Amino acid sequence: MNKFPYFEVDQKSTKFILTKMTADYLLERVDFEFRFPYTNSEKDVLNADRYIEKLKNKTDNNIKIEEKADGIQRRTDLGRIESIADHIYNNKSNTPLFPTPLVLGVNLYTEDETGYNNAIELNDKYMELSFPEDKTRFTIIDGQHRMLGIARYRTKYDDHISNIELPIILIPEVNLQDATKIFIDINANQRKVNRSIVYDLYANIDDREYEYIKSIKTVVQALNENKSSVLNNQIKMLGTGQGSISLAFMIEYIDKEIIKGDKSFDQVKLLKNLNSYFSAFKFVYPKLWQTLFIKTTGMGALLMYYLIAVQFFGEFINVDNQNSFKQYLTTLNLEEELLNITGTGKKAQKYVLGIINKSVPKFEI
Repeated sequence: MNKFPYFEVDQKSTKFILTKMTADYLLERVDFEFRFPYTNSEKDVLNADRYIEKLKNKTDNNIKIEEKADGIQRRTDLGRIESIADHIYNNKSNTPLFPTPLVLGVNLYTEDETGYNNAIELNDKYMELSFPEDKTRFTIIDGQHRMLGIARYRTKYDDHISNIELPIILIPEVNLQDATKIFIDINANQRKVNRSIVYDLYANIDDREYEYIKSIKTVVQALNENKSSVLNNQIKMLGTGQGSISLAFMIEYIDKEIIKGDKSFDQVKLLKNLNSYFSAFKFVYPKLWQTLFIKTTGMGALLMYYLIAVQFFGEFINVDNQNSFKQYLTTLNLEEELLNITGTGKKAQKYVLGIINKSVPKFEI
């Protein structure tokens, strides 16, 4: 019988247990139960079955994965599971992989009112806990993506990770109602960290895997801070405060629409090109610059259009190219179609892009 160190924590009239277990041990005993109370539609049932089959193929056919009408977990994001598996494989630093604890229920769906005493044996003298190996199952209240990411890592990289210990909070004597409340408290009431703050914090980390985003952030920061930049003080570097465009928005669009993963890009060259490119729009359309282009709808369209413009006119650090681009912009009469535009999001950005790009049809989006 396996034994685990533990601490009991009292909060009002509730007790829970802090402990640790290896990833391999836990994967053999944890149940993944996704909420699916809607069985009236044959198509929905078929889609649910296909999802479980796909998930098992990515992880391990021996893991218990099922849809339940009273399950509390949402379906996992398969892409996020893949990312966690790659994160485990690529982590070469001394930083912990999973410092935050999983939250597990013990025999969560048992009808036995004394399930806690039957399932968990506590040894106060040695501060050890143990379980009847043959009948104890754990149900995940929080941490399913981490667990399935570990399972994906095992199959993708053919590596069992018995030496990786996971911090765990065990909730004893928990019924379905209480488990649901805990899930909601964890997932609905926590405020998500602003992505701009996350990217800004990369400056504190000296690992190579963060250098690419840090390089883009350097360009965006210069656009915001340089007095000669047309975006001076227009970017919210921490996602709030002065400015109308967030740091995260700029980083993610420059990455996806312009650099496209090229880690060897020239920061100084990109900075000068972008500033000259934006300057052309501000020079030709000063009203639209204030009402549209320095907001996410307009800026998203400009960043999506940038490579098309470079292909057609050349790099904008060349004065002749920039003047040619300005002349082209004057022929578009953008104010007529865009001055009173409403709407936000990707759809609105693509609409603006279509108006700007309609005179250059040979460059398709």
